[in-house]
Amino acid sequence: MQRLKDKVGNRSNASSEVEFHGALAAQPLLAAVLAYVCLESEAATALALRLARAFDAAAADPAEYRFARVATAVAK
Repeated sequence: MQRLKDKVGNRSNASSEVEFHGALAAQPLLAAVLAYVCLESEAATALALRLARAFDAAAADPAEYRFARVATAVAK
């Protein structure tokens, strides 16, 4: 444990900072979790950009309009 934090409101519940040495990206299971999180983040970015392109083109292209309507709900 690094330190206890001072709190403004509820002082009966302690907050602290912790550091874990030797427990991160070098471990096989955590490396898999980090890879999954990176992949999920990239997929969300790609979906958001594709959806933005669909909204930009929706006025001229009915297919893009329909895609934007459906993909917005799916993305949520």
